[in-house]
Amino acid sequence: MKVNSKNHFFVFNPKSYLYGEKLLKYAKVADKMSKKYPIIDVFVTGPYADLYRLNKETENIIVTAQHMDGINPGRGMGKVLPESLKEAGVGATFLNHAEHPLTLAQIAASVKRAKELGIITIVCADSKEEAKAIATLDVDIILCEPTKLIGTGKTSDRDYVESTNNSIREINPNALIMQAAGISTAEDVYNTISQGADGTGCTSGIVKAKDPEQMIRDMIEAVDKGSRAWFMTVYMKDYQVESKEGQVSFIDITKNVKEAIDLSGIQKGICTVTTSHTTCSIFFEEFTHDVDENGTEFLLLDMDECLQKIVPNHDSADIYRYPGEKHYQEVESWPDLDKWLPGGDRTKLWNADAHIKSSIIGSSETFAVKDNKLKVGVTGYVYFVDFDRTRQRQRKFTVTVIGE
Repeated sequence: MKVNSKNHFFVFNPKSYLYGEKLLKYAKVADKMSKKYPIIDVFVTGPYADLYRLNKETENIIVTAQHMDGINPGRGMGKVLPESLKEAGVGATFLNHAEHPLTLAQIAASVKRAKELGIITIVCADSKEEAKAIATLDVDIILCEPTKLIGTGKTSDRDYVESTNNSIREINPNALIMQAAGISTAEDVYNTISQGADGTGCTSGIVKAKDPEQMIRDMIEAVDKGSRAWFMTVYMKDYQVESKEGQVSFIDITKNVKEAIDLSGIQKGICTVTTSHTTCSIFFEEFTHDVDENGTEFLLLDMDECLQKIVPNHDSADIYRYPGEKHYQEVESWPDLDKWLPGGDRTKLWNADAHIKSSIIGSSETFAVKDNKLKVGVTGYVYFVDFDRTRQRQRKFTVTVIGE
């Protein structure tokens, strides 16, 4: 058996608090949750005498031993034989827990035997230094858990989580990382997973809870929520277009939006297109095949004419209050005056209509992304419009894709 490196995981480790019927009862709750969330691997430990029954009466959890010795069949009175665990249906084992510490040589021997039998190894480390040493071995999961925090309800801080994660991954990028110190609530689980741990687990937070069954459900659900937060990707790409002087400039940017989604690699999420210009807008409309002599689609021309009836073009100084004298003077004080008022021409600020139209249409649009594609109909297109007719300019817009 091999743990799926793409999955997050949760370990319910009741140690010796539970056994027999009560252990089986809670294991079945975990089993149902494992079925509900197939992308989360759920491990459940138990005393050795209960492992066979756990395997026989559950279907989805990974039955886990509390320890395994690195021995072969033969002499070894009192030792835990790997083949015996395998025959009982055990899929994973803890090694080097604080309550059953091992030397590095003993860990190596047990890991070797586990690999031979296809048993997943969860190896505990009390410190970052020990975790780095264990990472040199061919282990499956490294549990970073300072002994002083076990059972305290106090979790490792973000710096410890991030530093141990980074240290282990530099040495062994294939090992999964479990952070479980002090986990006592579903919120602890969420925070630990969202901070970058591959998995977490709990003992006393479950067995001492008022409702242990509900706590198991809540914690596994928190792994799911935390994993989605951890996998969330944000991709941003800026584009530049050119507007024309003397007319409202409509520009089809659908290809740009689709390109950004493709480059993001995001399969499922949302895509937002925004512009920071106060006389420009982003909108979604049907593509129409007919165009005028300037190449503007008929539906866009109709849209412009409708807006002009509500907001007339700013063709004279007495149509709008804007811009007032103070605004003229402010612009005229700018060091790059000629950029805004070429030759001191105040009519280049006659764009109140553009500002108002932009406010009506809006500066952004948001779309669904599915299967790394823009989820719109065949004739659904995305447009950039610059309502400012006063001069030709370079304009910008940004495509932001968020998801997984």
